[in-house]
Amino acid sequence: MAAGSKEMDGDRSYILLNLSTYFIFAIGPIVGNAVLAQLSPIAIDFAVDPTSVLSAIPAFMIPFAIIQLFSGAISDVRGRIPVILAGLSTYLVGNTIIVFSATLIQFIFGNFLGGVGFGFVNPVLIAVLTDTAKRSEVSKRMGLLGAVATGSVGLGPGIAGQLALIGWRTFYVLFVFLTLFGMAAMCMANKPQGDISVRTSVRELAAIFAEELRKPIVILLMLSSFLISETYGALFIWTSRSLADFVEPSVSGIILLSLGVSGVIAGLSLGQLVERFSQKTVLYSGLLALVLSNLVLIFSVDSSGSANPTMIGAGILILGWAGGTLSPNINTYSQTISPGHRGALAGMVTFALFTGRALVPALFGGFFETGIRQVYLAILVATGILIVLVLLLVRSVKK
Repeated sequence: MAAGSKEMDGDRSYILLNLSTYFIFAIGPIVGNAVLAQLSPIAIDFAVDPTSVLSAIPAFMIPFAIIQLFSGAISDVRGRIPVILAGLSTYLVGNTIIVFSATLIQFIFGNFLGGVGFGFVNPVLIAVLTDTAKRSEVSKRMGLLGAVATGSVGLGPGIAGQLALIGWRTFYVLFVFLTLFGMAAMCMANKPQGDISVRTSVRELAAIFAEELRKPIVILLMLSSFLISETYGALFIWTSRSLADFVEPSVSGIILLSLGVSGVIAGLSLGQLVERFSQKTVLYSGLLALVLSNLVLIFSVDSSGSANPTMIGAGILILGWAGGTLSPNINTYSQTISPGHRGALAGMVTFALFTGRALVPALFGGFFETGIRQVYLAILVATGILIVLVLLLVRSVKK
């Protein structure tokens, strides 16, 4: 009876740990993408052009990406929970600065600190979920994580667009308190018993990276992850920027929310789809959705530059399927090829993903000056490169 009670308590601890992990993971993309529906009110408040507000994206993404390269590996050594809590504390400071920012520079600095903080959180959360999962369950958990991520990408602008009617700062006040709640829940959750991660010394971190980077499949995973940002991520960011010119934030938020809806459906069904068909087939379905979304968005803009909101909504809806299937499959591969280095590999893949995300405004800004359709055409070319990389990746997985 006592043994059964102890086992039940352990199960409860894992449930709270996993729920806390999904909850905290959602905070990052919700807050990170909220600015896309708040470009106009923030620009008005700080008396700047809406495009200038997009500087907050690389300000967050550059430190976010760089730190992820190391934070996952650090958690392999020092433990998951301490690294997560340290990161969330810094993230909390950044969001507090945003709430009280009086200039665009202060707003951008708050985003920079937020990126630093969440860089210590994001890949470690992925490792936490796979630490307690059987190999057969990894795909399902990554699918659920993808549902959370893609749903949050759409949910962020959806919530922010509505709260902008009260005041854009209201959104960040809300998530200051939600971050505190997530930290409290993570503190209450017990970490799994036993050595679930490799206990190496800090001096061996460089050796871990060198070992993994010698594998062609790791290079392909990182390049594919980078190109997902330059396609899926770029479509979402620049469509959001285009919407800021002709619709209200509340309307823009609803349109962007459709991505979250389809992304959640894709993520929740990922595990079953992989079991019924194959991981390769599901990955290809994401690429197909990416191409279709791109084409719909291209034809949503006429020769004069006028856009059709209905077609944009359809394109974003299709894009959600791509978001809910592409990154989760890449994460699944990364968490199964070297079980002892889960944290390091999660960090390497997410580093590539968010480095790409940070570069989206700079890489496509010149195209936007001549019209949003030119941006979409440039992204279509990047999609072709991604398709080639994924085909090579699938071949490497077979070997």
